[in-house]
Amino acid sequence: MNPQDDVNFFSDVLGRLKHALRVSKDQEVAAFLGLSKTAFAERKRRGSFPEQELQDLCDSRPDLKLSFQFIMDGAEQFQETHDEFIDRMQGINEMEAVVDALPISDESKSRLKLTLTGDQKLDVVAVAQSLKSERRLAPIAANDYVYVPRYDVQASAGNGSLVHDESVVDHLAFKREWITRNLGLDPARLALIDVAGDSMAPTIGDGDLILIDTRPTPVKSEGVYVINLSGALLVKRLRMRLSGVVDVVSDNERYGTETISGEQLAQLAVLGRVVWQGRRI
Repeated sequence: MNPQDDVNFFSDVLGRLKHALRVSKDQEVAAFLGLSKTAFAERKRRGSFPEQELQDLCDSRPDLKLSFQFIMDGAEQFQETHDEFIDRMQGINEMEAVVDALPISDESKSRLKLTLTGDQKLDVVAVAQSLKSERRLAPIAANDYVYVPRYDVQASAGNGSLVHDESVVDHLAFKREWITRNLGLDPARLALIDVAGDSMAPTIGDGDLILIDTRPTPVKSEGVYVINLSGALLVKRLRMRLSGVVDVVSDNERYGTETISGEQLAQLAVLGRVVWQGRRI
């Protein structure tokens, strides 16, 4: 074997060992093998893999479930008892049920099921990527839950901020019974956005997450709404007057109330009513 072959062999073995240890850096592998970073780098340069150190690691750390034979040559005899096979298949079936309940497309579910392994673990990164790739405007129901989309926009509870991006970044699960029976809402017409600013404090604070009922219903009673006023996305309390004018109210006394009337009303679009809020303590 020439020196280049030694280097290639070292690289192949190192790649399998990194995958088995779930690490990405040479120094992390060196630490597992009990070698210094410099000593490991020298072995790598010479293409001399520390086989004895690997064997010692396999023997002393059964919890890592390393296979010396597989790491060294990529070949492994896989044997399991009948009971072990049944347990493994049951675990995979349970994880497939979890995938089926995710609020993603059937195509994404099929891809995720391919990531299931014998230890019944899902590729978390693949799950996250599949969820983010689902650009759905409506929530997706799974079992007893409604998955409401959260949009990458902020409604200002201060002086207002323009809408730049309305993509769905993730979904938040709510009990279907609570949505439909307690709140009387249509799950298909719900959305979640974040709030920026303190003009609605203490009712709604900076950084709060709000649930919006986007059904196109006329504003007849006082309530907190998400509005678009002259291109600015705002969360404000709306108060209708008998004269037809609208008071845009900030619950924070440090901010004033703006009265909209006449031609200004054409610049006011009600996007939805705020029906729930969540905040970090």
